[in-house]
Amino acid sequence: MIIQILVVITVASVISSLERNELQMSAALHVKQNHILEGYVISSQRTYDMMACAHRCLENKDCTSFNFEDISNGLCQLNSRIASVEANDVKKQLSVKQGFVFCKLLNITVST
Repeated sequence: MIIQILVVITVASVISSLERNELQMSAALHVKQNHILEGYVISSQRTYDMMACAHRCLENKDCTSFNFEDISNGLCQLNSRIASVEANDVKKQLSVKQGFVFCKLLNITVST
């Protein structure tokens, strides 16, 4: 099951990246339940919820997706690679891991 979530987050500082270089950012998330992307983790920390993990990803210019342990104060793993969440590609790119969600950022720049 793929869930699309719209996340609107204001970033206080300029982030130097081709995709994320504006002061205000929005991102839609593609979410794949009970899956993770392995081998591309660039940072791990605990966050209160999935939205806090999404915020950490938006703040990091190298982050393109993240894995989140779907519990309060869950493990947030920022990834440096985007994986497809389409049914045909999931088995090739993502690993099954119960209790986790894989989230892929779909960037939407909001100009001010």
